[in-house]
Amino acid sequence: MPTLGVDFDFSQIKQRAMDLGATADQIPYIMATTLNMAADNTRSYLIETTWPSSVTVRNRSFMNAALATKGSRATKGDLTVEIYDKLGRANLSLHAKGGTRRAKGGNLSIPSSVNVQRTSGGAVRTQQQPKNLRNGF
Repeated sequence: MPTLGVDFDFSQIKQRAMDLGATADQIPYIMATTLNMAADNTRSYLIETTWPSSVTVRNRSFMNAALATKGSRATKGDLTVEIYDKLGRANLSLHAKGGTRRAKGGNLSIPSSVNVQRTSGGAVRTQQQPKNLRNGF
């Protein structure tokens, strides 16, 4: 899964907070709350705007269930937050990479003309014709 790391220099923000009357022990709490709010807003933007404009949405609640920040939110002691795929089924790295997926093998459910071998008479070879299912009915 691709990871994006961002570092901030909070010295100016800390000075502004001190000018407004905040004490030094309140700064980590303020930063943790701000990071969590930013992660929630980013998650909402991804779900409501980015995802529908990038893919054909068939299940509206899927991305809402998949993306989470629970368990990886910022605290006063650890100013990191993470938006992650808690279901592990969204394949977000494949969406980030983009492109069209192509079959790598010769066994396709709908064979193309490239994969089908024909006899000199034009008929499909016996090995490549569909087989009947045992006990199908």
